[in-house]
Amino acid sequence: MMGTLSESYATPKRRKSDLPVLTPPEKAQLLGIESRDHLRKVLEDGRMKVKVDAITTDRYGRTVAELWVNRGDDWSLVQSIQSSDGMVWGYEAYKSDCPNWDAIVSTQRRAQSARIGVWAGQSVPPWEWRKANRR
Repeated sequence: MMGTLSESYATPKRRKSDLPVLTPPEKAQLLGIESRDHLRKVLEDGRMKVKVDAITTDRYGRTVAELWVNRGDDWSLVQSIQSSDGMVWGYEAYKSDCPNWDAIVSTQRRAQSARIGVWAGQSVPPWEWRKANRR
């Protein structure tokens, strides 16, 4: 996700992390708070057991990473969960930063077909929203 995630769920050391290729709605946008709360619930459902696969560091010094949550006997990619539930947009400009891009695209297509979340027809991608709402 392009939105910043505080990695306090994953390690005792707090640091800012970015989840690549996904962009959630801005908080002020339709579904912005819902997207944030959905991510929190995913992490809570995983009993706060997460793995962080660091990929790189972005220009702001944040760790760009894939985040995995423990869901019982296996690990699930948080980016894919967020995408399948229609809480984020895939951002192809950064897909080379994500080893599991194909899985994310697959889950996004299912959300689009089901017209759920950001794909229900009312939402504007955050990069377009920011451009229209510059001060």
